[in-house]
Amino acid sequence: MDDMEQMLNRLLRAVETIASYRRELSTNSESFSKALSMLASCEENTALARALSHLTEAHENVAQQHAVQADRDTALLTEVINEQLQIILTLKELFFERVKVWQNWQAAQQNLSKKKELKARYELAGRADRANQAKDEVTNAERQVDEVEREFAEVSKVIRGEYERYLGERRVDLHKMFAQYVEALLGTQKKLLQYWERFAPETRAIVIA
Repeated sequence: MDDMEQMLNRLLRAVETIASYRRELSTNSESFSKALSMLASCEENTALARALSHLTEAHENVAQQHAVQADRDTALLTEVINEQLQIILTLKELFFERVKVWQNWQAAQQNLSKKKELKARYELAGRADRANQAKDEVTNAERQVDEVEREFAEVSKVIRGEYERYLGERRVDLHKMFAQYVEALLGTQKKLLQYWERFAPETRAIVIA
């Protein structure tokens, strides 16, 4: 459980780093497109000015696509990872509750042992009145042990069920998350390629006097 939590936290930090990188790339591409736009407006060579204008448009599209991908990464990956971490936190709380119930069970068993020892001493001493009182206390202690034991069994059953359900859903959710991420990433790369393919013919039309 701890290993999975550490892995998900590392993955979350990696996702945040990638998203930050994409936003920075988007900002830089946008700044570059503005510089190209100013350069195009000052260029006297018509073909070169037109090429710079189209290059500006290409970089604007690239900047927008990187921003969209960054937002998509954050929305998709971060949401799923945080959900997984929240489930792990809930399971760990259940494990802690199980430990508490187990400690109560051990304490109840120790109390029962003490009550039985006390009853035996009274019986050996011939103190019937105290022995009868101790007998009632033993009965109550036994009932308490049974109750805590049942509670421990119930908590253990719930944890086992929740943990097995989590393992099954985790595989499905993470597989779906990565599949959607790769699909979106491929879509982004295709769009970027289209932008540059549309711009390529402009470079051949440039004639430098």
